[in-house]
Amino acid sequence: MSTETVATDDVSQTDATTEGVVSNATPEPGEQNEPEQTEDTQTPEELAKADASRYRHRLRDTEAERDTLAGQLKTARGNIVEHMLSNSPATLDALTAAGYEIDSLLDDDGNIDQGKLDEAAQATCKRFNINFSRPSSHAMSRANRVRLEPEPDFANAFTPKAR
Repeated sequence: MSTETVATDDVSQTDATTEGVVSNATPEPGEQNEPEQTEDTQTPEELAKADASRYRHRLRDTEAERDTLAGQLKTARGNIVEHMLSNSPATLDALTAAGYEIDSLLDDDGNIDQGKLDEAAQATCKRFNINFSRPSSHAMSRANRVRLEPEPDFANAFTPKAR
């Protein structure tokens, strides 16, 4: 940052810096302050600074939006992996504990590769001694549970149920 001191006709001095012009002189009672410069009267250096400021602001906004979208994508991929592991005893938490990251399970197009996921799930089950044949809690949903009642048939359709 360079600073020059410029002497004027009266005793006041003006400091010209790269940040703008700062005046140490106080205006006389009859004098009026100069109006702020508009784009028409700004110097090329001031215009460049204003443009750079606008671009920095846009850059910060864009980076914030990118970070938000990256977080949403990571969450969505995690949900997809959990869904794809629904028939496996391994969970996303177990894969993470085993050192797998979701990004390592992606194919060249950025989609989750089922083969890589299956290999990671089997390796995780082997590492943590998880019985791979044991159904997961997702697989034991209401639709997959063993029915304790006999299948209804026409003869039993009109008999009262025990409560």
